[in-house]
Amino acid sequence: MPVAVATNRSRQDEPPASTPEPNPQTAIKTPPRQAAMHRRRTAVMVELGCLLCSREVGTLECATWPTSMPVQLRRPGTAAVVVDDWHRLRCSACGGTVLPTEVTHQTVRSDSAVDWLADQPRRGRPPRWLAAQRQSAGTIA
Repeated sequence: MPVAVATNRSRQDEPPASTPEPNPQTAIKTPPRQAAMHRRRTAVMVELGCLLCSREVGTLECATWPTSMPVQLRRPGTAAVVVDDWHRLRCSACGGTVLPTEVTHQTVRSDSAVDWLADQPRRGRPPRWLAAQRQSAGTIA
C-alpha cells in the first residue's frame, strides 16, 4: 500500500531565515563569576541547654535545622566530636534531657588568601625621577 507524503513546496523554495550576528560593540560583557573565588555556605549554630539544671551543654554545628544527620558537637573545655543522634545527648552534670535553647543561622564565607606584601597600595605623588622617566618614555605620569 503506497503512502502519500504531503510536502509544501513554497516553504522548501524559500531560503532559511538567517539569525542576526551579535555585534561586539553592543554585546554585554559579563564579569567572570565571583562564585569561583568566594564560596559561601550557611551554617546553623544550635546552643544546647539542660532541661533540669539549665546548664549550657554545648553547641551543635550543622548545615540545616532541624536535622537528623550527624552533627558536630562542641562542648566547653573539650574538643569537637561528631554525634550521630543529638536527641540522645544528656547533661554531664545531672543527666537531664538536652534541648536547643538558641538557633542561629550564619553565612560562612571562605575567601582565597591575599598576599598583602605583594599587593601594597601606592600612595602619594611619584618621585621626580620616576615622573621624568615616564615623561621621557611618553607615558602620562
